[in-house]
Order: sequence, then C-alpha cells, then structure tokens
Amino acid sequence: MLGKLKRLRANTTTNLVLQQIGDVTILQEIFTALFLQRQLEYFTIISFDKMQHYLNNVKRILVVQLNTVSGIVYSLPALNALRLRFPTCELAWLVDDRIAPLLFGHNALDRLIIAKENWLSSFDETNLLRRRLLAFSPDAAVDLQGTFMSALAAWLSGAKHRIGFGGIGSNFASRMLNNIRIVPADDHVVIRKLQLLEAFGIVGGSIDFDLPESETDIYNARQKHNRLNLGTDFVAMSISTENAVKQWDERGYAEIVYHLNSQWNLMTLILWNTESERQAAERIVKMSDGAAVILDETTIGVTISLIKMSTLFIGNNTDMLHIAAVADTPCIGLYNVQRTSQNTPFGTQNRVLRIEQVRNSTTINTEITKLKEICDELLQRETTLREQRESGQEITTKQRAA
Repeated sequence: MLGKLKRLRANTTTNLVLQQIGDVTILQEIFTALFLQRQLEYFTIISFDKMQHYLNNVKRILVVQLNTVSGIVYSLPALNALRLRFPTCELAWLVDDRIAPLLFGHNALDRLIIAKENWLSSFDETNLLRRRLLAFSPDAAVDLQGTFMSALAAWLSGAKHRIGFGGIGSNFASRMLNNIRIVPADDHVVIRKLQLLEAFGIVGGSIDFDLPESETDIYNARQKHNRLNLGTDFVAMSISTENAVKQWDERGYAEIVYHLNSQWNLMTLILWNTESERQAAERIVKMSDGAAVILDETTIGVTISLIKMSTLFIGNNTDMLHIAAVADTPCIGLYNVQRTSQNTPFGTQNRVLRIEQVRNSTTINTEITKLKEICDELLQRETTLREQRESGQEITTKQRAA
C-alpha cells in the first residue's frame, strides 16, 4: 500500500494505481498509510516551534483555498503577504472552477490552477489535477482551508513543505497530510490564515485584500445602478433563507428598509442567491412600500462592484457580507448569538448584531430597534467623514474605525 501511495503522489500511472486500489477503499487506505507516516519521508511532521530556520529558499509556492467566496476573499491578505515577502517567487493558487473568477487578474498571482468542484469523486479528474500540480512543482504549499480535500491537494502537488493548521479544532486529516503545523493564536479567520505564514518568517505587517475588479464589471455595475435609479448613495442588503440559523425576520428587514428611506432618503438594493431568497426579497419590497429594489440575476463580479459602490451593507452571515467587509464598505452583520467571532465581518469599522435563535415579537422588535440605532450610527459617521474629505481635512484610521 505504501508503494501505491508513493505512485499516487509521483507516478505517471496514477490512474492505474487508483483503479488497482479500488474506489471503495481508497480513503481508508490513505488513512492507513497516514498512521504509518514515519515510513514515508514526505509524511514526517515538523513542529513549527522546533524549526531551525524559516522557509526562505523557495522558488514556487502553492496556495490552497479551494472553495467558498468568504474563504477566498479572507485568504487574499495571505497571498499579498507572500508576494511582498517573495517578489520574484512564482505563486499559484488552487481553486474550484465555480469561484475561480474571483481571482481572475489578481496582481499577486502568477498562475491559477482551476479544479473541478468534486474532483476527488472522479479518478480522471484527480489524476488530471495531480498532473497539473506536479507540473507546477511547488517547493511549499500553504493549506489555508484546512480540510481533507485541500490538504490532500497540497500533498498531491509534491511540495516538500506543506503548511497547515494544528491544535485543537483543526481538521484531523489535514493535520496528518500537512507536515508543518502552526497553531493560530487569534480567533478571526483572516488572522489565523496569516499566521500560517510564520513558517516563512512573515509576522505582522499590513493587511491588504486587493479584491480584483475588472473594467467590464465596473461598467456593467454602473449601468445597473443607473437603470435601478438607486441614487448617489444607497444601501446593499443580502438575505439568506437556506439556513435557519442565519435567517432573520422578513418584517425586520422591511422595517429597516423603510427606516433607511424615510430617515436617510436611501434606497436599498436587495441581493439574492436562490429562488426562495428572491421571493423573500419581493415580500420585503412590498412590506417596505417600495423602498427597495431587487438586483436581477448577474455575475459575481458585477455584484462585487455594486457592493463597493454602496454606502452601507446589511446582511446575515453570507458571502456577500464578507465581500463588503473587504471592499471597505461599512457593514452590519446579523449573527446568531451562539456563533463565535471567527467569521464575523473583518474590520473595526463594522458592527455585529447578535440575533436570538428562538424568536418572538418581543425579541424581534428589540433587534429592529438596535439595528436602526446601528444604521444611524454608521450613516452619521459616514456623513461626517464625507464632510471632512470634502473640506480637505485628513481622516485618521481611528476616526474611520470609531
């Protein structure tokens, strides 16, 4: 079995080997080998605190963050930090085909390796991906996702150094497949990902997202903005109906939309992803007396450009909320009271409203009142900052985050 696993990683006849192993037992066989890891040189675990030197002499680095929009955007600071530390190093990113457009044209990337969403379920796709990863031949791979599939992809790349998460709460399979484990000291996912780069001697520094935006997306977003008559300032709002934990009351959304229109003369643009969310958006528009409009179906690039144009973003824990956070648009995130702060919108200028999991009219009314107050606070702050900019006054980071 150990010999077969070596060929799975490096041999050109991987597809044949996989067929010999059999699709039913392949994962079991891999984990059997993992428990015998000392017999395989490339499974030797290196404790980060016992490393004698940082990884400096690297020519090619593979970044692995396969999926989720929020996972991609919150991994961008790590990519930019690697580029700053290794200006001549070749950087590649492995990503699912569904989300790859988010990274098109990123200045810090030399190569984008695109995988099918469920590549592991197909021997042909796994073999094809393995060949493409080996063709890149990275010296090091950084598993920013921390799942079995991401760690396996890093391992299949042939990278001698595979950096991943360690400690309590990290994925068991990724701990076995990655041979340099770092235990993050921070709670938020952005900082946790950046702390993996300590293996390269990267500590601290600025956090730069640099979310790509094409001229075509900007143009199409402006066209939609004008067609929807949103005005110079508007609010973007995302709703989620697919996950009961993330849901908030439609009446609550409608009251906030009406409040923003009546008190601040702001229209709200409602973003949706599924048919049920589109139907919920229509009900919110009706309950708010037409103080909102619904974005028609479009690309994620155009949606990102519209979010960047907005004055305020409101939403539950959705990908669009996290895009708004990295786009420097003030955000209000609606989060279940039992959720941790690991995936709250990044940035000190953003706010989080904790919503009760068990809701009644009293709790909903209380949450509506609190959300109105937060909206007024952030909009007043943005008004003050705009007045300062127009008068030529310098705006400090402390004022921006206050």
